[in-house]
This record gives sequence, structure tokens and C-alpha cells, in this order.
Amino acid sequence: MRRVTFIVLLVIQAAGFAATNARAAEADSTSVEYLVPEMRNQGFALAYGPRPYLRRLSFSPAFGQLGSEPYYLLRLAFNPSRFLGYEASIGHSPAKSVHSLVHALNIVARWPFEGRLQPT
Repeated sequence: MRRVTFIVLLVIQAAGFAATNARAAEADSTSVEYLVPEMRNQGFALAYGPRPYLRRLSFSPAFGQLGSEPYYLLRLAFNPSRFLGYEASIGHSPAKSVHSLVHALNIVARWPFEGRLQPT
């Protein structure tokens, strides 16, 4: 029963998301509702449509735990086009018993969404 409820809620949410995207695609930049009305004439704007990731370089440091030991990670990504990206990461855990080094090189295929939220 819980699975059926979850699936129904997921379908309802997806339908609402699709309707919101359809409305946003029809709207123009003058119909933006500002959460802070004073920002209306300050020159800030958000254009509709997919966000270009052309020639974008990003760097991400991270840390956490691997078991009970600390874990550190560095990630470097480059997108030579809107749909293709390269990503290199290296992680290190200076554990007392076993030192670990994790490295990866990934090719990322992405499809840009309209709006602010984007897959990475």
C-alpha cells in the first residue's frame, strides 16, 4: 500500500512540475514575481530557458568520513559543450591501518533543464 501511495504522489508531483515548466516557458521576463518587491527595478533578471554550460570550469573540495576515518576529496569539472562534460576527482583517507587513494575520470552527458535547478 505504501508503494502505491508513493507512486501516486510521484505522478502527481511530476504532473505539477510539467505544468509549471509549461507556464514558465510561456511567460516572458516581465511577468516575474519578485519575492522582495524592492528588487524589481534593481537590474536583476532571470532569463527563461536552459542554462548554458558552455566552457564552464568548476572546482569542488569535500570532506567526510570513510568508516570512522576522515576522507578528503577534490573534484575538477569542465564542460566543453552544453551536453558534454569531463570530471576528474581524487580522494584520500589517511587512516592508521589502511591508507586509501581513490581517483576517477568521468565523462558526463547532461540534458539542461529550463529554470534554476540543473543536474550536475
